[in-house]
Amino acid sequence: LFPLGILGIFMLLKNRINIFMGFLILTAFIKEIDLLQVQSALLFLPDIFHHRITSYTRPEYAESINMQIQEANWYGPFAIRGLTYVSYAVFIYIFFFARKILNERPDLKTLFCYSLLLYGFTNIFSYIPSGDRFLYVVDIYVFAFLIFFLSSFPKIKGRTFLEFMSTPLILLFCMVAIRISFDRLGLMTFIGNPVVATFFRETVPLIEGIKTMLF
Repeated sequence: LFPLGILGIFMLLKNRINIFMGFLILTAFIKEIDLLQVQSALLFLPDIFHHRITSYTRPEYAESINMQIQEANWYGPFAIRGLTYVSYAVFIYIFFFARKILNERPDLKTLFCYSLLLYGFTNIFSYIPSGDRFLYVVDIYVFAFLIFFLSSFPKIKGRTFLEFMSTPLILLFCMVAIRISFDRLGLMTFIGNPVVATFFRETVPLIEGIKTMLF
């Protein structure tokens, strides 16, 4: 519902690149949102969502999420933050140095504007505990745009710097994502099928199997 709701807003406003960029900058500087105010603002949704809204905006839940973040290895939060830096670098670069070029590709301009608007709303939702999950949704659009843009304009000025800055952070995120997946995936993820599942049940995370073989 989140990206579809923003898509509805985007269809009404169209490609307002200056407005969307201003909205993104504004939301980027929002440091704190009162969870109770967020809860009140979201209660306009149908009753079926009220229990989930109340659960996600409880101060106790926020504290438990903060504790999990503090206990996590340093590379986890840093990898997510690095991906955010890349997204902002893409937005700033395109807006200030390549905005006119987008006029040659209306499809890419539309994707860029939608990414701006979606990221602005994601900044707001990310201050809700567990709201960081929306960053993964918006990154799909941001990096799809980046791939199409660099493929369409291979000789654009500043491309080398953008690639030099973003590549290490993207690679770090990929490695961290693969490492985290080992805690949640098992052997059955790769060989599982109805026949194998009938005779073999395995719930050990893949990382535990790797550690057993190595140590």
